[in-house]
Parts: sequence; C-alpha cells; structure tokens
Amino acid sequence: MVRYIGLIILIGLVGSLMVLLPLPGYSQDKVDQKKIDEAINKGVDFLLDSNQVKVWMKGREIELVVLTLLHAGVDPKKNTEMAKAIQEIATKTPLQQTYNVALTAMALELADRSKYQSRIAECAQALVNYQCQNGQWSYPSKYDSKQGQPVITGAPAEAKETISEPGTTKAVKALKKIIVKRTNPKRGEKGDNSNTQFALLGLRAAARCGVEIPKETWEDAAKWLEKDQTAEGDWGYGQTVVQKGYGSMTCAGICGLAIAKFYLGQDIHKDATIEKGLKWLGEKLTFTENPGGGFPGTLYYYIYGIERVGAILGIEQIGNHEWYPEGVEYLLKDQQTDGSWGTTKKFTLVSAIGNTCFAILFLKRATQRLQPKITGE
Repeated sequence: MVRYIGLIILIGLVGSLMVLLPLPGYSQDKVDQKKIDEAINKGVDFLLDSNQVKVWMKGREIELVVLTLLHAGVDPKKNTEMAKAIQEIATKTPLQQTYNVALTAMALELADRSKYQSRIAECAQALVNYQCQNGQWSYPSKYDSKQGQPVITGAPAEAKETISEPGTTKAVKALKKIIVKRTNPKRGEKGDNSNTQFALLGLRAAARCGVEIPKETWEDAAKWLEKDQTAEGDWGYGQTVVQKGYGSMTCAGICGLAIAKFYLGQDIHKDATIEKGLKWLGEKLTFTENPGGGFPGTLYYYIYGIERVGAILGIEQIGNHEWYPEGVEYLLKDQQTDGSWGTTKKFTLVSAIGNTCFAILFLKRATQRLQPKITGE
C-alpha cells in the first residue's frame, strides 16, 4: 500500500482498518427476513424434488447438497432422503476428489461431529497427504487409504476456535484428539487455488472436530497463497503469475489464507496480504458477474465466496459494500419459479443443483466466523 506523509498517512491507515476490523451487524431494515426464508424454502423444495434427488444422490454434488440442506434446517431424522445421503457420504469408498472430500468433512461436522469424527479424520488424512509440493491442492482421482491412518489418542482435543452448537451459542463438548501426519511421498507438483480453498475449508472442519493437522500443511498453504497474490491484490485459478486474477479466486485466496494463518496462530485482522485482497475485492465487488472474468458460469460460486470472506473474517462491509444486503437483493430477484438459481444457458460450468446450493448457503450465512478460543471455554 502506498504511503504518503501527514494527513494522507492517517487517512490511508484508517481506510485499511475499516476494511479489516469486524463491524457492527448489517442493518436489519435492509433485508426482508420473511422473503429470505421463503426463497430458501423454495430452493430446498427444488433440491428435494424427486427428479433432482435422483441426480445428486449418486452424483458428484451429493456432499454439497447435504451440507446445504443441513444448513437450511432439513432434519435427517424426518427426511429419509437426507438420512440416506448422509449415510452415503459417511461410508462410501474410496474417498475421491478434493472438493468432495473437503465437503464431506464440512457436512459431517454439521451432521454430528462426535458420531462422525473418525470419518472426518479420514478426510483430513487424505487432504494432508495429497497437498501438492507447492502448497496447493489438485484433482487426485482417488485417495490411497494405505498411505497413513489417523491416530486416535486418549487426550482431549485442544480447540483453537470458539465452536458452538449449530444455531446456538452453547459450546460443544470436547472430543478426543486425533492426529494425522503427512505420509505420502509421491505428492503432485502443483494444483489450483479453487481446490486449495476447499481443502482448507475441509481441514478447518476437521480441526474443529479434534483432528490435529500438521503445522507444515498450514505453512505450505499460507506460503503459496501469499506468493501467488498479484501486485494488485487479486488471485487467479492456477498460478496467478501466468493467469489473470478474478473475483471468485480472490475470495478463495482471502478465505484460504485466513484459515491457514489463523491455525498458525497469526492475527488475520492485521495481515497485509488479506488487507490487500480485500481492497481489490471491495473495489471490484458486484453481484451481477464474477469480476475480472473467470470461467463462464461461476457467478454463484463467486457469490458463495463473498459469503465465506465476510463470515470468516466477521466483517459486514467489504470496501463500500454491505455484502449481505446487496447479495440478498440480487438473489431474491434472480431465483427461478421452480426455486432454483442459475438455470439459464449462460450458467454452464455449474449445474442448477450446485448453483442453488451456493445461493442458499449465502442466504443462510452458512460459514462460521474464525474466532480464537477464549481461555476457560
């Protein structure tokens, strides 16, 4: 950030802090909660339509749908399709694809962190083993379960985050500590920043469930994301030095770096790289397109990225934008009559099922803020 003398220095510093410091909650009068709830319910009805269930139950989006429906309040004890879906992701082998493995950990944490702790640890072991040499993650077709197993200890886990029961402020019960170590000698050379952010979201879910992630995993990810940011403050899909940066990958960079640095014990609200990314995002933020380009059809993926950035950092404003009211306004207008989002021809990379999940997760403000655990909790 360019520094000037005198008053301009003070203005620049205050402006930077305004981007990063947690702000008061958004103005409730700027959103209509009844309309938000109605939109979410219509989206849930779309996802639970029998024709859609046939698609996602055996498809690549099952983990994302389960995560979304759990956040939307669908009770697996009362919905047989949800119960089947949770059982499917909790038991299917082998674990495949970074996105799916990470989303499995995220969904099972929400479903029952104690019951599924061992499965979540398996997901963490897979993610740790298949981090690329440069700190990113990529697309391994399947994970080799023979390359290391999580070690369950008798000691209680030491949580680094403040974790509460879903929908409450009640602290969760401590789980036994499970240790995972990097045991894969044949890691790939490089990956992409999209897989990387989901891997870090999955590892965060595991860490919240008592799984001890190797320090070098967080370190390698943080080093890569710091190195890959452009001089302007954005990130691209692969290696930004040779690829253009854009909105959804800048959200990925900010989110991933915040998680990695948080678990390294660093203050993410006083981080120059995150600040720089937020400045770029604040200047480019819009809800009608993925700013800077990106792959066609990634608008809702980008919108969910905005939610993760705002929620993880605990900020209600990005630049001059109140991100939640602005996003709500767009999504309420853009929902289709059948309850879905993103079903027009221009949304080709992600299906209507995936786009609907991303929209619901945004409206539910699904991501929990990164907050250090207070001594005595």
